[in-house]
Amino acid sequence: MGFFDRISEGLTRSRDKFKEQMNVLLDRGPDLDEEFWDGLEETLILADVGGAAAAEIVEGLRDQATRKALPDAYAVLDLLNDQIASTFTEGGEDVLGGQPALVLFVGINGTGKTTTVGKLAKEATDAGRTVILGSADTFRAAAIEQLEVWAERANVEVVTRERGSDPASVCYDTIERAESRGADLVLIDTAGRLHTSADLMRELEKVVNVVRKRSQLPVYTVLVTDATTGQNGLSQAREFDRALDLDGVIVTKLDGTAKGGIALAVSHELGLPVLKTDVLEVRVPFQNISTNDTNCYIVKDGDETLVIDTGAPSDEGFAILDAALTELDVDRTRMRFFLTHLHLDHAGLVDRLALPGAKLYVSPVDFESVRASRAASSYDAARRAFTAEGVPPSDASGSSRFATGPDLFDDRRFDVRFVEDGDVLHVGRFALQVVATPGHTPGHLSLFQPDAGILFGGDHVLFVISPSIALFPDGADGLQAYLDSLDKVRALRCEKLFVAHGEPRDDFDERIGWLRDHHLERLEETCGIVRDRPGLAGEEVIRAIKWNVPYPTWEEISFVQRWCIVTEGVVILNHLVGSGAIRREKDESGINRYF
Repeated sequence: MGFFDRISEGLTRSRDKFKEQMNVLLDRGPDLDEEFWDGLEETLILADVGGAAAAEIVEGLRDQATRKALPDAYAVLDLLNDQIASTFTEGGEDVLGGQPALVLFVGINGTGKTTTVGKLAKEATDAGRTVILGSADTFRAAAIEQLEVWAERANVEVVTRERGSDPASVCYDTIERAESRGADLVLIDTAGRLHTSADLMRELEKVVNVVRKRSQLPVYTVLVTDATTGQNGLSQAREFDRALDLDGVIVTKLDGTAKGGIALAVSHELGLPVLKTDVLEVRVPFQNISTNDTNCYIVKDGDETLVIDTGAPSDEGFAILDAALTELDVDRTRMRFFLTHLHLDHAGLVDRLALPGAKLYVSPVDFESVRASRAASSYDAARRAFTAEGVPPSDASGSSRFATGPDLFDDRRFDVRFVEDGDVLHVGRFALQVVATPGHTPGHLSLFQPDAGILFGGDHVLFVISPSIALFPDGADGLQAYLDSLDKVRALRCEKLFVAHGEPRDDFDERIGWLRDHHLERLEETCGIVRDRPGLAGEEVIRAIKWNVPYPTWEEISFVQRWCIVTEGVVILNHLVGSGAIRREKDESGINRYF
């Protein structure tokens, strides 16, 4: 296995940037002259591999090229992966493998320690291990609460004390609890410590020594460092290793940088295995049909931060997202917000999180649609439209209320910026391209990072459910808009899709194909229903469609889900009528009949 495989797909951006630089190097020709060797070393240094590691790698390659009489640069580069991989110290499996262990997570503020602990806990419990968490970060506001949320998601126990307690005491209590429960993996979150503060480092050293003396499990101390710090991360690692004798390093935020070579630099100089990489993702609780949360994403470079969606409004959700921003040391005065669409579970917390005057990027289509939907005339029009399809008056009234846009935020507090397809948002060094993906809402937007091939897709493509399709207020064909958007996203050839609900997966191209086929099959099914039973009312046609719901009767489906079904059913009927596949006629009662 090569180097880039060994340190996980989180290095995709770094890998691709490195490949690009290597292609530039190869363009000069295949000769193994001094210009090639100098260029190779420079390329490694520019990737934040570090001078010492780069020099050693190049020297090793030169030696092999001489001994093996390699013919050209292409043959040398065939050896590069193995040469790089050989600089990584074996032993990572001892730390985060399947063996019993107690792991202390250390590092400076804002590197993502708490989030890393939470994700590792979920991963371990899913693998069948018994996990106990310890919240020894008793200083940072909301640190304990944040870890408690992660513990709940992973269904594990967390040991805490009140804020300001002695961290060593928390560790002691955690070990005792782990022994009583028979836990085979103990993960302890510690407070962020500046490596330049001798007093703080001595306090942390005390905590580590207490744990090593008390624990019957093997104890490992793991540094969590931020890839965006570049070579400063190496100096941090040196100081933490000097004080604590580290056993491994976890590199976070690799999706936010093209210089993932810091992982190699730390591993090379300190002889530490690189254990994990991470993504800036925050899950905000929200109970809906398919999942229990909304995935919000934070893009940060230096002092600039863009929050992509905020999740549904709740005290718990606010605490989680606020704590994540604090942990990442976000400058709130420079924080901006991008909303993929204006549904409650995506935009509901922006009012609480944003400072007055914060830039808020939204679709003008969705913005005006929501504003217009609040008018009484809009409610009446929606009620009449549902009633015309044969929906009972009580259900039609209820559905019309759902179709009314909520008061998500006070737009007077914000610097609202309308963005459209092709616009570019800059976050530090990173350029994010706005991609219009209508369908789920008339103005649904996604964000694409071309260099990394990353798409923040909102609700456009989901794996846990087929996204619902909206009725467009201007009468446009929402289903056709959605199908066209799928083709548009497919043509981007993304490498990673960050979804708003559920887990991200790599097979999103196949998922796009499935979603297209799903809608085409449903259109064919609906045509068949109308052909076999001409004259049905709209609601009767919709009821006859085989929806993917676990209920034997229409009445057992929740009202919210029925509203989603009826809305999408009308979208389907409108599409078929517009394409000429079926026709619509009103009967004497004003009910739409289909033939």
